[in-house]
Amino acid sequence: MVPSFVPQNLGLHAIRGTEVALPEGLREVRLQRLPAVRAFCTWGTDGGGSIRIPASFTGIVGHKPTYGRVPAYPPSSFGTVAHIGPMARTVADVAAMLNAMSGHDPKDWTQPTQAFPNVSLQEINWSGKRIGYWSTPCVGGVHPEVAAAVDGVMNNLENADAVVTEIMLRTGKSIRDVLFVLVCWRGQQIVHNRSSKSFIA
Repeated sequence: MVPSFVPQNLGLHAIRGTEVALPEGLREVRLQRLPAVRAFCTWGTDGGGSIRIPASFTGIVGHKPTYGRVPAYPPSSFGTVAHIGPMARTVADVAAMLNAMSGHDPKDWTQPTQAFPNVSLQEINWSGKRIGYWSTPCVGGVHPEVAAAVDGVMNNLENADAVVTEIMLRTGKSIRDVLFVLVCWRGQQIVHNRSSKSFIA
């Protein structure tokens, strides 16, 4: 699965890769058996966090956009579970890359018919905004420094007059079960399609 439009004219170095990115001046990242690289920005696919989790580990920005914003051909084996999105060092870089990657491709029949507007950066008035805050991880625990950093952000939002409410979602096992069903369903479709084609005379 690759994006139909890979940025070529952003005035920066963009590479093809999944879950590989590098915070400026910091260590190299080696994930999913890919070689470590140095890059200004890159792209990945995200179904259950494959962009967002590595980005959070390395102090960069990773974005999982709405499915269909970035055209994909050939499509992913996981269907609409996998979204293509950018990874870079700043929000502005991610927005520029996403705008360059977005668009319509007639080969991608899963895209919606409506056009997606360009992403623009603007100041947000947080007053009255409602924010659901889920502090319990799906699995494992939270490092105290990470918890303190997140709590600090929540405090800043409250100081900006946002309404922050702690919420409880389903347990981690329930969330994993949903992802497992989606992945297995898609895998069954792939096996069925390949098996059917093998019997066509």
